[in-house]
Amino acid sequence: MGEPEQFAMNLNNDIPKGLVASSKLENLDDLPFPDWGPFNIDTFSYSHYFNNKNVFTSILTSRGCPYSCSYYCPYPGFQGDKMRYRSVDNILNEIEYLIDNYNVRSILFRDPIYTLDMKRAQKISEGIIERKLNIEWVCETHFDRLNRDLILIMKDSGLKGINVGIESPNEDV
Repeated sequence: MGEPEQFAMNLNNDIPKGLVASSKLENLDDLPFPDWGPFNIDTFSYSHYFNNKNVFTSILTSRGCPYSCSYYCPYPGFQGDKMRYRSVDNILNEIEYLIDNYNVRSILFRDPIYTLDMKRAQKISEGIIERKLNIEWVCETHFDRLNRDLILIMKDSGLKGINVGIESPNEDV
């Protein structure tokens, strides 16, 4: 429970058994960028959106979820219902780090609702364009957290697809 990175960074050689708890990080910018070096990252794929010739990985830009679907969705249970965001600059710096160190060209923003803060999602897209980060990307969100202007700026910054969950007890939906 809590932050896996917080637990790992504070680990003293002894690995406990059972439930492991650590405190929540309020400032996600304090986390280091992942070290993909031990992994064969050029074999990762998300082929239904990206050309397998491009190096692919995922980025998590926030933690938490304010929606009430915690009875089946793990995000509120593990990350809490309070949203915590990485800064736009920190996210753009990680994209540059991934390009420079691992030749990443395809990214899945793995947040459960990437566009929950629509202005923030727009700023990330604008930053990708301004920094001329040559990437293609996909995100996950809800329909009610999208509008035409946001979709267009996201497309201009390299958006290739949006995964949208449709949860309803109504069969017509």
